Amino acid sequence: MNRELSLQWQRGNLLVEFLKRERRPKPKGTETRYQWGKSLDTVSELIESLKKLESLLWKKPPQLKNPDEWERELERERLEASINRVIERRRFRPVLSAHSRLEVYWLIANKPKVSPAQMKSWHEAGAGVSSIPIDSTTAIQIALEMAMAGTLERVRRCRCGLWFLAAPSLKKTFCSDACRFDRYRSTDEYKQERRKYMRDYMRNTSVKDRRKLQASRRPQKKAPFTR
Repeated sequence: MNRELSLQWQRGNLLVEFLKRERRPKPKGTETRYQWGKSLDTVSELIESLKKLESLLWKKPPQLKNPDEWERELERERLEASINRVIERRRFRPVLSAHSRLEVYWLIANKPKVSPAQMKSWHEAGAGVSSIPIDSTTAIQIALEMAMAGTLERVRRCRCGLWFLAAPSLKKTFCSDACRFDRYRSTDEYKQERRKYMRDYMRNTSVKDRRKLQASRRPQKKAPFTR
């Protein structure tokens, strides 16, 4: 794994750890200002919107000659407006980097400084970079950077609700083998195989003999006493 990919993996892990700890904020009062589109209250909703927006991008300028194209364009504009309302409340500053090439990074403005005691506690924990807590602004920054790099799709949510980071070479859709098997158990294929297995199992001669032997060893219920 090269250095650039390793840094992307570390930042992706930071974002995933934030999503695991994220809680939905308390509902706010009624908005008096008209807002177009859905309000995004959490970073997880922002990530889902970024992924959906990416799927609605046009590979070439649309002609907008049929209702489906108009609906797609309206949905794209709604998502764009919702995302911009979230990120416009955040403040970033540009930083120029001039090493092998010129690059511009957008860092958080007025970012709170980390105390030496906090850095020491994180280092002593030995859990790696992913153990460092980040705020919502940093999480949004990482999500936007991954979206521009085309790697945000690797940040995925399992059917159980747990977020995880998939490797570039894997098409992983579940956070664990237990979730993958639980999903397979709900399919018709598994149910048919399970019914066939149980039918063959109950027809097995040795199984029948064992069940009869177990039944004979069970204590018999005494008949109620009558005069």
